[in-house]
Amino acid sequence: MANNRLSMRKITEALRLHYECGRTQREISRAIGASPTTVGEYLRRAKAAGLGYPLPAELDESALEQRLFPPPVPADVVRAEPDWVMVHSELRKKSVTLELLWQEYKSNHPDGYRYSWFCEHYRLWAGKLSVSMRQTHTPGEKLFVDYAGQTMPVMLVHHCFCKFESIRPGARAGCSPKSAGIAGGFSGVILPATLKE
Repeated sequence: MANNRLSMRKITEALRLHYECGRTQREISRAIGASPTTVGEYLRRAKAAGLGYPLPAELDESALEQRLFPPPVPADVVRAEPDWVMVHSELRKKSVTLELLWQEYKSNHPDGYRYSWFCEHYRLWAGKLSVSMRQTHTPGEKLFVDYAGQTMPVMLVHHCFCKFESIRPGARAGCSPKSAGIAGGFSGVILPATLKE
């Protein structure tokens, strides 16, 4: 469509038929000799530009074309870059989504990026994060205790039957003596997991 624009006379006629006569896009397309899709696109552009029919008297053909086809935003326009570290940390909270964070970003920067760009670039940024955290552990130095939901019986190699019933919020410490006894004792540190709240 950008290569074969309709004349401003045909566009004005399309606006007249739509707003004054209430014609459908198909009827308008037959009257001006354009496809219904093209007519729909011109009507959408006119609506976005705040134009109806009759057109303002001071609006000549070049001004109408300027309103319907504004120049593209230059690529060198600097937009505010989102704070990806903050976005990443906020996403860890309950009920926080990329859409909510984008809405907050957009309210602070009205000329900022669109939602699709925001999501795409966040995922690109997050994809560069290291997903592993290397830790060296000396055997027997630490016991890691985690809450695993509902309890279940565990059968160990020495045929010692036990239930980790104490592994639940607020009662984690009770599992440590059992764990230590089952594992043959340990010295060092007990590291309980922290639950998301």
